[in-house]
Amino acid sequence: MKRPTLWAILETFNVGIGVKVISLDGKKYRSLACPLKDSHKKILRCLGIPENIFCWNE
Repeated sequence: MKRPTLWAILETFNVGIGVKVISLDGKKYRSLACPLKDSHKKILRCLGIPENIFCWNE
């Protein structure tokens, strides 16, 4: 695949990345369930998206 479609990119992240959500005093804290794989890091880097995009409360 030369140029992946948006659907292909979303499916890659949907399957491979888990986000933990912890609620304390009514506020939700999000973090990755496990470290990003190298393939996910490469896709994010190519798209110009920071790796902490999934942990938006930091």
